[in-house]
Amino acid sequence: MHQKKGFTPIIIIGIVVLILAIAGGGGYYLMNKNKQSENNNNHEQQKHENQTTKITGWKKYIPDSGSVYDTNDWSSYNLINSNTSFSIEYPNDWSLDYSVFQDSKGEKIAEFSPGLVVLNDGQKCFDVVNNEEGLFETLFQTETSINGLQCVFRKNKIYLDGGPSLAGVGYWYGNEYCLSDGKNAFVMTFYDKELDSEKTEIFNQILSTFKFF
Repeated sequence: MHQKKGFTPIIIIGIVVLILAIAGGGGYYLMNKNKQSENNNNHEQQKHENQTTKITGWKKYIPDSGSVYDTNDWSSYNLINSNTSFSIEYPNDWSLDYSVFQDSKGEKIAEFSPGLVVLNDGQKCFDVVNNEEGLFETLFQTETSINGLQCVFRKNKIYLDGGPSLAGVGYWYGNEYCLSDGKNAFVMTFYDKELDSEKTEIFNQILSTFKFF
């Protein structure tokens, strides 16, 4: 029987071309998918960077001698003499008037409350708190560490006009930090109008610059 020559090679060539087309299409799909994933990751990273407030410069503060206190109730403080001091850095666009910080908009954002405290024997940060007048409400308190120092953090709801019993009372949130090396403590409060805010990152950056000396 006479067989047609060239028919089988044509089929083989066709199969090879089909396989190459499928492989090429799959490779193109994977390449585009990887590129799209990379673009999405870059977009998310840029979005995060835009949402995070960055500090572009710092000012360093070292208090004058005599800015040292002691306390029994972490509400009232007495000015005392001590050789201990501290340093802390804060953003260039903040201003400091005595113990109160204002941000670039001129709004109060933080204060030393009161700043450096010499601890009595056995005393710890916020171990006894006097709030008989009900001027604030502590929402929660946690313990952590910053640069090897014990840190007690309190989130307070602070009433601006005397207490929650007054009609139409306003309030803001006080982020109160107490850093301690066992002998001395440093107390600083940062203010915010929101309960949860991205400003917390800035507050932690500032506190990470704190040093006793």
